[in-house]
Amino acid sequence: MKNFFPLLLLCIFAFSSKSIAQITGIQNVPGAYPDLASAFAALNAQGVGVGGATINVTAPQTCPTDGFRLGSIVLNASLSSANPLILNGNNNTVTGYVGTRSGSLTSGVNDAMIVLSGVDYTTIQNFVFNDLASNTTSILAMEHAIGMYNRSATVGSADGCRYITIDGCTFNLSNFSTTGAAVAASQYLWNIATAIAWDGTSEVDIHRSITINNNLFANIYSGIHFRGASSRNGRALMVTNNTFTNIGGGSSTAYGTYALFLDSLVYNNNISTGDLTQTTTSYHVWASTSCGGEQEALNNTLTLQSGVTTSITHGITLTSIGLSRMVNNNTLLFGSFPSITSGGVNGLVATYSGANNNITSEMNAYCK
Repeated sequence: MKNFFPLLLLCIFAFSSKSIAQITGIQNVPGAYPDLASAFAALNAQGVGVGGATINVTAPQTCPTDGFRLGSIVLNASLSSANPLILNGNNNTVTGYVGTRSGSLTSGVNDAMIVLSGVDYTTIQNFVFNDLASNTTSILAMEHAIGMYNRSATVGSADGCRYITIDGCTFNLSNFSTTGAAVAASQYLWNIATAIAWDGTSEVDIHRSITINNNLFANIYSGIHFRGASSRNGRALMVTNNTFTNIGGGSSTAYGTYALFLDSLVYNNNISTGDLTQTTTSYHVWASTSCGGEQEALNNTLTLQSGVTTSITHGITLTSIGLSRMVNNNTLLFGSFPSITSGGVNGLVATYSGANNNITSEMNAYCK
């Protein structure tokens, strides 16, 4: 009996230590965890350990209501360049759920398959995101496949997403998703409508260094949306080597890539095509309100086409403030406009209001 209690205490200590151990190495789903929801719950509770972790998904996943949500005080504090997190889909599908939100690019109240809340140093690669075929209204449809949000609403410690890479994924949403974007980053808490006024003196609150590379936006209304705060711009959105198919497809403004309150946008080596069923304004790429820093659009191929009558179809539009604009070696193909009457087409536009600016446009081709 004397030796029983020390042994019991030792067993309890060993069990407790194991249950709170940080996650490291390759963790298979299913295997180490039955599904992605269980893996995310463990990551949020335990964090990532030395050398980082890879969640290796080997079977299709179906979203729970409100999607897969990643981000917590514990997890976010554990992530670093030395301890990154990789979510590897192995080309397995992630299927959406029946949405309940009307959605908006100016709100955090959106339906999303994966929600990232303030996580850093995370790669999402090789997933196929599919909305439900039965989600045939803007309320039912997924606004985002991947939505990046702040973790906290407290200015100065709002905890934005930083060093996020989205690579090798396929996005199959729908033309019913008129109020969202397949990949989005904005200054809100998820499911909260009130914007966060990011701290103006530090980078703790902002989203920055978001790389979206080598993805297929196969069936979308809008592709990518980045919205910083009027109090502090986000930084460094890199959109490279992607294919955007059939941008738009309805009567709301559509965007291939849309940025506001952002310093530095790189849009290089992308292929983008408009949707013939789009009946109002569309943009293949638009650096809009208060976009500063370096902006470049190099080696892209855009097919400008739509079903508009009196609206404008825009190719590359770089506006607002910043150090320089570089728009070189792009090919603009003019496709079909079967219904156009007094509408117009803007191929390349680069404007600026301010000083110390340089606009370069060289070797761009316009083809019928």
